[in-house]
Amino acid sequence: MRETDLAQVLSIEERVFPEDPWPRSAFSRQLDNPLAQFIVMTLGEVPKGDAPDTPRDKVIGYAGTWIIVDEAHLMNIAVAPQFQGHGLGEFLLLHVLDSMRRLGAATCTLEVRPSNTRAQSLYRRLGFHVEGRRRRYYVDNGEDALIMTTDNLATLQPLHRQRLEALCQRLGKTMTIQVLMGPQTS
Repeated sequence: MRETDLAQVLSIEERVFPEDPWPRSAFSRQLDNPLAQFIVMTLGEVPKGDAPDTPRDKVIGYAGTWIIVDEAHLMNIAVAPQFQGHGLGEFLLLHVLDSMRRLGAATCTLEVRPSNTRAQSLYRRLGFHVEGRRRRYYVDNGEDALIMTTDNLATLQPLHRQRLEALCQRLGKTMTIQVLMGPQTS
């Protein structure tokens, strides 16, 4: 993710999280944070020589994580409403988890609303389980947050690879999507 993506990211953020969207300033701060990795998912391919100051067409999803020592924390993930229900959230999350594993994270943690059963179902399919609860976490309505975490990401890698391959095969028949990530280490 880069500054020129933020208009599209904010549009998605406001539609997916209308009760409590992150402001532009929160995303901007994270772009300069060395602990953070924010990525975007685009519809279609990004041309070679994609200039950093040129807005990308068709950002349809994004995710943001922090890595602190050996733990990744998924801060946010969203897919534009008109593209939901096709497996793109799972596709994006699988890329995020693989990236975090390659950057040294052993586990991944996140918070999710108890009322967001759809997201919880996705997280459980990918190896997350409930570890705790943060009382009155969400400022818009005081709802608690469930704390979900994975077991070791290296152990989950075969499951994640299998799910990603199946998704790529299915999605490849209907659309071209690309997840744009920062530099990786092995």
